[in-house]
Amino acid sequence: MQVYNLGIDEATKSNQATVTYQIVKTTPATPSTSAVDTVVFEKQLDSKDLGAHSDQMTVEKTLPISGLEPGKYKVKIKINDAISKQEIAQSAPFVVE
Repeated sequence: MQVYNLGIDEATKSNQATVTYQIVKTTPATPSTSAVDTVVFEKQLDSKDLGAHSDQMTVEKTLPISGLEPGKYKVKIKINDAISKQEIAQSAPFVVE
């Protein structure tokens, strides 16, 4: 995932973004219940940990899926820019068989 137009702190000349990774399991709806999303993995990193110091960064990470039970999941990535006070998120579904 590529992120552009991050705010830059004038004092440090770098961004202050937080990246949150989640793997979410979706339990399908039944006639008596609605679908439920359960977070099964979450990790948060600062952009400094990723070596990103400009107004853009590329987020590339391997997440552990060994040990996930068969079912439908989503990987979610959320970027929170502390300087511009903006947040963006992307998700993609996947299936473990």
